[in-house]
Amino acid sequence: TSFFIMREVISLHTGEAGVRLGSTCWEMFCLEHDIEHDGSRSKENFAESEFWSFFTQDVNHHYYPRSIFFDSDQGSLDTLRLGKLGRLFQ
Repeated sequence: TSFFIMREVISLHTGEAGVRLGSTCWEMFCLEHDIEHDGSRSKENFAESEFWSFFTQDVNHHYYPRSIFFDSDQGSLDTLRLGKLGRLFQ
């Protein structure tokens, strides 16, 4: 009997370098999986499922990264929040 095992990836980005690198990684993940910077996705590719490991979906069909960003200096997190990917993260 075969069965499906869901694998989820939660990425942890720490420090200024981690936040910058994480921002770049998530930008690439979004490009790779056709997810816009606001978390929306085109309907014609809606059936694909390989991105579920990296993203979670809310009731409005917006996708959010499974990630945690941490830095003791608020500046790098503010740069992420105010940048082009700012609306992607909750």
